[in-house]
Amino acid sequence: MYKIIDFADFRIAFWRLGRGNPFSNAGLRALFEHLEDDCVGRRGPELDVNAICRTWVEYYTATEAAEANGWDVEEDGEDTALEWLRYETDVIPFDGGVLAASF
Repeated sequence: MYKIIDFADFRIAFWRLGRGNPFSNAGLRALFEHLEDDCVGRRGPELDVNAICRTWVEYYTATEAAEANGWDVEEDGEDTALEWLRYETDVIPFDGGVLAASF
């Protein structure tokens, strides 16, 4: 069985599994839009909230995300940190933070 979901369904799925806290509302929306864009023109993936929570981590800044994942250059700026993250993993910048796939 296949069901198309909207953002409200997506958010509810996280809360039902007790996973509402890892992401801000803006971060969760950015993640939903990223996953939705990734499957344009084809059937989307199965919604696995636990796998999403294991894969994606939300940070306030790209610098914070880069430092948490081994980047050791200080004071190079947000743009350099974001560039480094994009080289290392999948990144979703959004207004209020950045989501980085675990690596």
